[in-house]
Amino acid sequence: STMMFDPDSPDPRRSKKRTEALAFKFLIIGMFVLPFVWLHSILYFRKSIMHPDITKRAKLYIGLSGLLFLIELTLLCIWVLVYTLEWNDWGIFGESISVTYPKG
Repeated sequence: STMMFDPDSPDPRRSKKRTEALAFKFLIIGMFVLPFVWLHSILYFRKSIMHPDITKRAKLYIGLSGLLFLIELTLLCIWVLVYTLEWNDWGIFGESISVTYPKG
């Protein structure tokens, strides 16, 4: 019989332990203020997260990566909004933390 490739299944070359270790590495690397690594983790494991062969610990690491990415994204959006609306009221401090200095 011919074995068909199922694109929704996890990578058969990677063991459960290796998947778990990789998910953990993505989680830890993301904690060094690199939230795009958490996003990469979610995208990388998007098909295998619901597969029954993935360990609960790997699911936890991937779930934490997703949660932390959303928290980081929310905080970044809040910071950009607050800074954009209020930097002028902060006086010299608002200008000193700006990347570009507006003329005026």
